[in-house]
Amino acid sequence: MYQQYYENSLNKISVFVTHRLATTQFCDRILFLEHGRIVEDGTHQELLNLKQKYYEMYEKQTYYYKEGVTHE
Repeated sequence: MYQQYYENSLNKISVFVTHRLATTQFCDRILFLEHGRIVEDGTHQELLNLKQKYYEMYEKQTYYYKEGVTHE
């Protein structure tokens, strides 16, 4: 589904709204909002490299998908 969205939005302006940060990797630009304000702006990798709010939320969301983590 995400691949199809990506292909359909090539060379177009598109707004993709999500709480699942793993799905933002194909986006050219990410605006990370907090309390209705933009607090971070960049690509997925740029925001991960900042190791601020986007990174913290991404790590929380992907924690249980990492190898060796048990679901207790």
